[in-house]
Amino acid sequence: MPASPELGARLAAAVVELFHEAELSILRRVGKGLGEGKSARDLMADRLTVAEGASTAPVLQQAARAAGVDMPVVDAVCGLLSGEAAVGDIVQQLLARPLRVE
Repeated sequence: MPASPELGARLAAAVVELFHEAELSILRRVGKGLGEGKSARDLMADRLTVAEGASTAPVLQQAARAAGVDMPVVDAVCGLLSGEAAVGDIVQQLLARPLRVE
């Protein structure tokens, strides 16, 4: 199923939210590195600061699953951080989700 403009806008908003900090922020560097196929472990190994989402995403994922809440973007972030999923695969999975009213 092709992506709708609404889904594209939602994904774009999610990306903007993730990278709202300065261009050289740790969050941006980690996100960019993950997008380039680098591992989260390697990206954060020599950091003196942390990307908050790297440690909170798995906790949020666990809480969402326990509550029965579907959070595909959180699942995608966790997949990238754990190295279990590649960026291209995640994009395809997110765009293939059926449209629904939220």
